[in-house]
This record gives sequence, C-alpha cells and structure tokens, in this order.
Amino acid sequence: MSCRRIGFRYAVILSYEERDFVNREEKQYICEKAAAFVEEGDIIYIDTGTSSIGMIDFIKDIPCTIITNSLAVANRAAIHEKINMIMLPGRFIRKTRSFIDPAVEQYLASLNVDKAFMATTGFSLKTGLTNASEGEFLMKKAVVHASNQIYLLADHDKFERRALYTFCNFSDIDALITDRKPSEEYVEYCEKHNIALIY
Repeated sequence: MSCRRIGFRYAVILSYEERDFVNREEKQYICEKAAAFVEEGDIIYIDTGTSSIGMIDFIKDIPCTIITNSLAVANRAAIHEKINMIMLPGRFIRKTRSFIDPAVEQYLASLNVDKAFMATTGFSLKTGLTNASEGEFLMKKAVVHASNQIYLLADHDKFERRALYTFCNFSDIDALITDRKPSEEYVEYCEKHNIALIY
C-alpha cells in the first residue's frame, strides 16, 4: 500500500511487530553481512528497527561496546557478557520500541562511535536516508554526525522509497548492505563515491 509520485514510493508506517515479519530472512542475511564489519574493541551504534537487531546474534562473541536507543537491541544484547552496552536516554516510544530525547546530540558529543549500523524507512540517491518520525530523525541525524563510519542496512523494499525527513545523504555513507544486487545506477554511484556495496 503506497502512493507513487515522481517515481518515489512513500513509506507506510507500520508498528514494530508488523515490521518484524516483513522480509525477515532478508534482514537476517543483511545482519550477518553487517556483523562481519564488527571487530574486537569496536564502539558501535546499532539503530532501532528490525533491519539491524539481528546483528546481535552474529557479534555476541566479539568483545565490543554497543550504543543504542533501542529497547529490543538492549534486551537481546543484555545476556551476552562480552558485549558492553550504553543505552541512550529519552522518552520511550512504544511503536518503535526506542527512546527519544531532543538533547541526544549533546549526549552523543561526548562519545566516540567507530561504526554506526543504520536502518531507514526508505532511501534513494536523491533523497538520501529518510525516516517518518521527527524524534527518530533527530536521533539518527545526531548518531550520523557522531560516527566515524556509516553502514546502511536496507533490504530491497527500501530502495526508491522515502519518508518525510532526511537524516543522512546517501553520499555520506561508507557501505550499503542489502540482500540483492541493486540497479546499475546504484552500482555505478557506489563505485564512483567509494561506497562499499555488499549483497
């Protein structure tokens, strides 16, 4: 269910539970690929969203520090002793199972994030990485600003889809991790801008 305009699809906002069932195998595949970039001692951010939570299953034995605002990520990581965890503060948003705080940029300014593994409502070369929630947009934008490397985790349904807010230009990411080979337009763009394309 989406409306088309100038070649884009507007993302329909689903609850966390509903999103968890969409493209589940593809998301797990993406998470396994993303986990290969996590190294011992890394300080990483794992975004809210069902496209990134599965990473925990593949990095549970790697000594690292996870920063997150996702209750789901925190719950899954909590049982693994090799993972240190920093929970970002804020008001709990039930629909996304995340914590949102407008002052998060100030908090993140004191942290050094090696790698941010980001989810998105939808993206394109023109609109960049987008999100429909103003609170999530502010959180994601602050994380992108605070991180040394940005990894986008997105299945094939997220291509050429957009939401209201852009939190990161596509040219600013370091890697796109997806479940199938994208169009030649994306392949050529990634090659030109030194963006790693993993599928």
